[in-house]
This record gives sequence, structure tokens and C-alpha cells, in this order.
Amino acid sequence: MERKVAGERPEVGAAGERDAYEAARRTLLAIFAPDGPLGRLLPGYERRSEQVELAEAVLEHLFAGRPLLAEAPTGTGKSLAYLVAAAIYAVQSGELVVVSTQTLTLQGQLIGKDLPLVARALQAAGVEDFRYALAKGRSHYVCLRRLDRFVERAGREGGALQAAAERLRSAVLAALAAGGEGERRTLGVSVPPDVWAEVAGDAEDCHQKLSPHYDRCFIQQARRAWGRVHLLVANHALVFADLALRAAGESAVLPKYGRLVLDEGHRVPEAAMRYFAASVSIERVEGWFREIERRRQSWMEDVSRRRCWRNSVRCLSVSRARWKRRSSPSTIT
Repeated sequence: MERKVAGERPEVGAAGERDAYEAARRTLLAIFAPDGPLGRLLPGYERRSEQVELAEAVLEHLFAGRPLLAEAPTGTGKSLAYLVAAAIYAVQSGELVVVSTQTLTLQGQLIGKDLPLVARALQAAGVEDFRYALAKGRSHYVCLRRLDRFVERAGREGGALQAAAERLRSAVLAALAAGGEGERRTLGVSVPPDVWAEVAGDAEDCHQKLSPHYDRCFIQQARRAWGRVHLLVANHALVFADLALRAAGESAVLPKYGRLVLDEGHRVPEAAMRYFAASVSIERVEGWFREIERRRQSWMEDVSRRRCWRNSVRCLSVSRARWKRRSSPSTIT
């Protein structure tokens, strides 16, 4: 394994912090021991010195609050190394650790395979109640306010669109009643891409606390849940979007976190450039125009409804005035 570190080996702070670090290091070494939790949980497990060295380096730098650049050959067990270190640090320090990846494949591996193993290994080592979660962008969740608007539009158009809207609305109401996540994949109904584009969460169309559904918003519920875990898995796009919002003084996407682990580091510059550099593409411009047209139509429909309402009120007022004149007794002079 090649280990690259900016500067000398970091010093862990005061005596109390050094004691905490040494205790965490003992836990880490016990987990990776041949007869330790991983040895009992993984058939055919063999202790690899490169993996343990990487895990120790990650743990040391997490406690010291210093950056670490490390790479290791395929088969070293990099993911398990940094996850064990990050989990021990997060539980012991009380700080949230964010682990960021580029690909869905690696995210699936971390959430579906590695982290459940880490949780069991920590429990076997006496570290209880380790919690983790997967953070996703708002476009994965249905927006209740946008759903209301879509159902209203579908009701005016009728036909198949109205039927599809009612099915989607029923599925969302069922998810709310059951405490569901409100993700597209968990709703239990097929949602065409064009329909999902109308009802999915959208940062530019989010009313935040002004939304009538804010208290039960799926996106807000997910974010509150993220703040209650020790380790949060995200992707590079979400992490850098969050950093860009914080830099602009706007509401952050992710909860406050103390440490960040970036896996698949060769894809980090690409993600960073997306949020910290200006770029325009034909596809993006076309998307803007489609959104403008959709909002224009929605606005025109709203104006039309208001105009009809005002005309109805005006007609009612005229009719009432005429009725009063007709019903008033004639004055004889």
C-alpha cells in the first residue's frame, strides 16, 4: 500500500483526546484481529497488514482532524478499512462522519453489505448502537405540494392522466400513513418519467417552511433522520452541492458533520467543478425552457381561474343590485 500524507504524522491533541484515540485504536485492532469479530463473522477471513495499516491511518487522521491521501491496490479491503475507522470515531466522538462516493454501485455495496457487517463487528467488540443511513438528493422523493398541483391539473384534463394521478396520490397517502420514505422506488406504483418530473422534489421550486406540507414533507423527514446517525453515505454531487449552498449562505442539504471521507477520489474534481464552476449546455438550456413553459402554463391557468372567479363575483353583484331595485317598493310623490 502506498500512503501519502500532507506533512508529518499528525499529533492527536490533548491528553484526553489521546486517551480516546488509544482506546479507539485498541477497538480497531481487536476487530481486525484473526480471532476478532471479523474473523468470526467472515468465513475464510485473513488479517491483511495493508488493510489494518490503512484503517489505523484513517482513524489517526480523523482524531487529529488532518487530511489524509491514501491509495491501495485492489483487494486490500479499502472500504472496510475506512468504514471501521470512521464508525469507531463517529460513535466515540459523537460527530457525524460523511462517506462520499461517485457510483451507485459502491453506494449499494457500502449500505447493503459493508456497513451491516461493520455494525455487527462493532457490536461484537462492545460498541453498541452504531447507526448509518444513505443520503439522496431531493429528486428521489415526491414533493407533496407539487403532487397537489399535478393532481389538480390532471383532474381538469381527465382521462388516463387523471386516473394515473389518483393512483399516484393514493400510493403517496398510503406511504404517509405508514411512515414511508416517499421515494419513487418505494411507492409501489409505476411513475412515468414525465410525471415524476412534475411531482419530484425540485430545489428551485421548493417553498421550504412556507409549504403547507412542510411538517410531513418526505424530504425534510429524511434530512431530520440523517442528523440522528453516526455515519452518512452520500455521493459526490450531493456533498459538493451542500458545500456550494453553505458557501452561498443558503440552507444546507446535509446535516452538520465533522469529518468527510471521499472514496473514488479520481472522480472528485469532476463533481467539484460542477458546483464551483460556471458551465452551460444545450440540454440544460432546453431544460430551462421546458420548465419556463410549464410554469407559464400553470400561471396562465391560475390567472384564468381567478378571472373566472372575479367575473362570477361581478355577475353576482350585478344580479343582486338588480334584484334589490326590483324588490324595493315604489315611491309615490
